[in-house]
Amino acid sequence: MFYTISGHVELVTEPKQVSKKLWQRDLVLVIDSEKEPAEGSVKIQFADEAMSQLDDLQIGDEVNVAFTIRGVPYPWQGETKHLVVLMGQVLQVLTKQRPKKIKSSPSSDAPKGIVAPFGEEPPF
Repeated sequence: MFYTISGHVELVTEPKQVSKKLWQRDLVLVIDSEKEPAEGSVKIQFADEAMSQLDDLQIGDEVNVAFTIRGVPYPWQGETKHLVVLMGQVLQVLTKQRPKKIKSSPSSDAPKGIVAPFGEEPPF
């Protein structure tokens, strides 16, 4: 089951290897409270093959993102913490904004295949 959210692109990160098998990129959207039930900035992670959908995005583009929600438990200083992650699956560009190009290049070293959303370390 996919959930969807729409907003304007604020940031797209460079591809990064977060574990031996996982590459990911983050998309940060600014959410407009007139169109969505919430407002503010939301980070959505794209992993492996889904990352290529972010290649031609530009700051200010209005997009609709279908995503899944993952809960990830991890040990932290002797106790178990839980992290909620939005994993991007399908991205649709609604309106293109020109001419601000996001400076990022796809990594040709990124492996193919679907794997878990996190590496061994907590994200903060």
